[in-house]
Amino acid sequence: MARSGRWVTWAGAVVALLLLLLAAWLYDLRMREIRSFATLEQLDLRAIPRAPLAAELVYRPTSAGKVEFIRVASQSKETLVEHHSIEDTTNRDPRRFSWTGADRDYKVLVRYRENGRIREQWFDPPQLNGPRTLERGQTY
Repeated sequence: MARSGRWVTWAGAVVALLLLLLAAWLYDLRMREIRSFATLEQLDLRAIPRAPLAAELVYRPTSAGKVEFIRVASQSKETLVEHHSIEDTTNRDPRRFSWTGADRDYKVLVRYRENGRIREQWFDPPQLNGPRTLERGQTY
């Protein structure tokens, strides 16, 4: 009886150790995913004059890592992943790129790191200020 009691105690200790190792491994995986994203100091979605179907994303990375931009429209989903090195953070100029779609019925999701978590921020299409002159064939 005493021998089987020691066996159960030993097996329970091994199971507890394995569960602890599993929890530590899962925590490490999550932290690696979070650390793979860059932190941002500035993030904005702006309208582009004379291009009512386009938007300009302006952001400034403050750490190395990736930033995910996902444009979700009624019929499509586009993803852009920007990777930044530590050298990119020394340049204080904001990063810019424009994104043009087929219509203004879309949203943009930006994923980045903030305060030790992955932040997801949604943007609606930027408002156009005042009347715009459309090129031939464009609709608004």
